[in-house]
Amino acid sequence: MIPYSVLAQNGPYRFALKNVDRAHGDGDLVARLRSELPRGEFPSAALAIKQANASLWKRYFDPGIDFLQIDDEDVADLVVEHLHDESSWLARNLFGAGGFVQCLLSSTETLADSNWQGWLKNTTDLFWGNDRGRLFPLRLTD
Repeated sequence: MIPYSVLAQNGPYRFALKNVDRAHGDGDLVARLRSELPRGEFPSAALAIKQANASLWKRYFDPGIDFLQIDDEDVADLVVEHLHDESSWLARNLFGAGGFVQCLLSSTETLADSNWQGWLKNTTDLFWGNDRGRLFPLRLTD
C-alpha cells in the first residue's frame, strides 16, 4: 500500500504480504496470516484494512467483546446525518451567525480549549497538504 493515499479510492488493493528481505519463501506465521486475510480486491487501502480487522476480530476474539471500528467514511456519514437534523449540536453550532467556516473555526477553538483539550488537537484549520508523501497543515489566514 502506498504512503500517499490510504483513504482514497484509487485501488484496486489486495493483500499480498510479500517480504522483499526474504526471497526464499515465507515463514509459517506469514503464510498463516496470508491465508486468513480477506481475498479479493478493495477500492481503497482503508477498506482493505477495515475488512481485515473485522475478519481477524471475529476469528480471534470472544464474540461477547464488541468490536468498534471507525474510519473516515463512518465519520462522514455521521456528520451528514447530524447536519440534516436541525436540532443536533453540529447543525446548530456550525451554521449560526457568521457562516460555516467562521462557525467551524470558532467551534473547533472552543472545543480545543475545553475538556477535550488533550484529545482534540487544533493543529490545522480544516485541511492538510501532501508533498511527496509528507503531510503538513494548511492554515487559513484572514
